[in-house]
Amino acid sequence: MDYESFFLDETVNRKKFDFPPFARLIRLEFKHTDEEKCKNGSQEIFNELAKFKINISPPYIPLIPRLRHRYRYQMIIKTKRDIPNELKDVLKALPSGWIVDVDPINLL
Repeated sequence: MDYESFFLDETVNRKKFDFPPFARLIRLEFKHTDEEKCKNGSQEIFNELAKFKINISPPYIPLIPRLRHRYRYQMIIKTKRDIPNELKDVLKALPSGWIVDVDPINLL
């Protein structure tokens, strides 16, 4: 129950591996009633974002693949603390069905 030591160790590891609060994680989630459209739409956005040479995971099916009859695909972006303006512009222009969660509480 040594919270102070835990905090210090965790802080060192988070800094070493570029995790919040030393970097930003952005969870992109796409939902659609058609599984194939969900998969293809996620891949298209991934291809567009990959041009920015950022650290981004390929689209994947999360642990809970469907919610409220809608299929889900996710991607995780890891970037420096300040999100580049070009990336912000692309994220703001995502089509409907996309959720952008900066520093998400969970990745489920």
